[in-house]
Amino acid sequence: MRRALRPSLALAIAAALAACSVDVEGARCSLVGSTTECPSGQRCGTGLTCSVRAASCEPCVVGATSCRAGVTCSVVECTADGDAACGTWKVAGPGAVSLQTCQIPLGGVTQECACLSHVVDPAGGTCKYASIASAIAAATRFDAPKVVLGGAAFTYGNAIDDAAPIVIPAGVTLTGDDAATAAATNRLIAVQGPGPEGLRVQAGASVRGVAVQRGVSASNELTIGVLLAGGAAAGGNTLVSVRVDAGGAGGGFATGLRVAGANAVAVSDVLVQGATVAGLEVNRLGAGDVVLVDQSVFDGNQVGVSLLRGDLTLSGSSVKRSAWEGVVAATGTPGQTSLALVDDVIAWNGRGGVRLSVNDALNFTGTRICGNTGYDRTFSGITRTVGGLYVSGNPPASALGFTGNLIHGNEGDQVYVGAASSPWELSGAPACTASSRNVFAGYTAPGVGVAAVGASVAARFNSWGETFPLAGTDFYYPPASPGGSVDAGTGSGATDFCAVALPADLNCPAP
Repeated sequence: MRRALRPSLALAIAAALAACSVDVEGARCSLVGSTTECPSGQRCGTGLTCSVRAASCEPCVVGATSCRAGVTCSVVECTADGDAACGTWKVAGPGAVSLQTCQIPLGGVTQECACLSHVVDPAGGTCKYASIASAIAAATRFDAPKVVLGGAAFTYGNAIDDAAPIVIPAGVTLTGDDAATAAATNRLIAVQGPGPEGLRVQAGASVRGVAVQRGVSASNELTIGVLLAGGAAAGGNTLVSVRVDAGGAGGGFATGLRVAGANAVAVSDVLVQGATVAGLEVNRLGAGDVVLVDQSVFDGNQVGVSLLRGDLTLSGSSVKRSAWEGVVAATGTPGQTSLALVDDVIAWNGRGGVRLSVNDALNFTGTRICGNTGYDRTFSGITRTVGGLYVSGNPPASALGFTGNLIHGNEGDQVYVGAASSPWELSGAPACTASSRNVFAGYTAPGVGVAAVGASVAARFNSWGETFPLAGTDFYYPPASPGGSVDAGTGSGATDFCAVALPADLNCPAP
């Protein structure tokens, strides 16, 4: 028979058991941050010991790294030195670095110090690379990277791994200066071949403030200065303040700027000079692939602008001093081309300003075509010298806009329309304002304002060299086969023409 414990002994045993459950720090543990291995109220710390202090913080794991950005960026590493409970973060590697920020590499999980700009500078240094290709390779590890041509150098592209084509991939911006876009005068890329293009700009890529030339060792296969390659990637190609010219030791490109593929393309403040075939060639996958060229200059090329396939809008731009035509969109095949000329100047070209044949849509608005040398065009045995706008074939079936244009001072005919079975509508609007009427002026016999050979043209509510437009002086059509007609708004006593003064600025801008 067991004897009951005395009350004093029971209290002593209870006190002893209570002493076993009080907080005792320093017990070993194996999983940082764990509470199951430690007494109540404690946590496993950085030094793998239990403590109450570790329960009040977020202990780090020895050897773990993190990225910290501010004025400078640094990678820090966890250590138990100095604080075994919560750990201490110390700078790993060379120390804090400016011009960097924290980013997770594409496909990675841990942040790193990433360069804000990857600078092409053979002198070397933090975030500096010896070649364009190596800078792009480093930049594309991260999202939306930028590559800058920097340092004291003025010419780039001559590194061994920069053999053309230099590919600017999707998401990358190549710029000639980190602070300004118009740096093309001192940021030259002298491409070395083999080509066929110097720069290949993929869909979603951008190039700003650079000049592209053929280097001294450029091969014959290096025929295109810049190719906007297009493709299915999100976003379009962008060129801003880019110069493509014949100033390099290798001479001119055959084609300065070529637009291919699909996706939207935006080009602004671009200068193309000295191309031996075309300054700008647009040859896309379909007529609906849009190209917008704004505030650009195509000067001294064989053909200024050649539209082979696609939808091109040339806005606020200049096409001048071409050896042949200024602008050509004349494939003669439906379903391929749409062209808009808006507030442009097409001047001083060698075989006429603009040549058109079978486009799906045309819109000429506020464009000046002037000072162009004439070129002989023959249809059905009738030869006319045409210096302004030459049109062959039917008008577009979908859209035709023709208002506010100044076509003047060209050699021969200012506008010629030939071989069209459907009538062309080149009329302005009854308001006869500068934006609604077209002006055909500055011609010398036998040239006229509008000639129609084997075609019918409506050209009412426009201004002419004569206040009252006269057949044979202001407009022409052959009286016999192949025939033709021009309705200048004077038939049967009509006065559907703009009997207002010609604009005061009918002087072709100096080239």
